[in-house]
Amino acid sequence: MAITRLNNSAVSAVSSLPNLASLPSAIDVGKVGQTITTKVTTQTTNSSSSYADVSGFTFNFTPTATSSNVLITCSLSGAVDNHATAETACVWKLMRDSTNLQEQVLASNYGNWIQANYPFSFYDTAISTTSQVTYKFQAKQILGGAAIKFNVGYSTANNFQASFLTATEILA
Repeated sequence: MAITRLNNSAVSAVSSLPNLASLPSAIDVGKVGQTITTKVTTQTTNSSSSYADVSGFTFNFTPTATSSNVLITCSLSGAVDNHATAETACVWKLMRDSTNLQEQVLASNYGNWIQANYPFSFYDTAISTTSQVTYKFQAKQILGGAAIKFNVGYSTANNFQASFLTATEILA
C-alpha cells in the first residue's frame, strides 16, 4: 500500500478499509423492478375552481408483484400569471385511479408571474395489485382569477417548457 504525505506530515498508521462492494445481508434496500418515464410537452391552461385532469399528465403503470411499492418522481412545469388580478393560488393533486395521494399548493402575489419546474415525489406503498393502475395529476384554482398554465413559459406559447413524470417499482 502506498503512503501519501500531505504538507510533509507523516502518516503513522493506515488500517485497511473493509470491502464496500456489497452491504451486509441484514440491510434490506429493495430492488428496482421497472422504471417508466414520460416527457409531457402538452401546453395547457386550467382556470377551473373544481379539480380537472391536466392534459397529458396521465400515465399507466402495471406492478409486477402485489408487494411492490412505487416511487413517483416528477418535475412539473407550471406557471401562474396574475398581472391583472390580486393574489392567485392553485392546487395540484396526484391521483392513483380514484385515490388522492398528495396535494401541492402554488401561489402568486399581485403583479407576479410565478413559473418553475416543481419537484414532486410520492412513495406509494398501498398498491397491492398486479393490475394496471393509472396515475394522473389534477389541478384547480383556489384563489384569484388567473389561469394555471402547464408547460408554457412567460406569457407566450413560444417560451416552451416540459414536465417529466417517472414511476419506479421497488420490489419487496
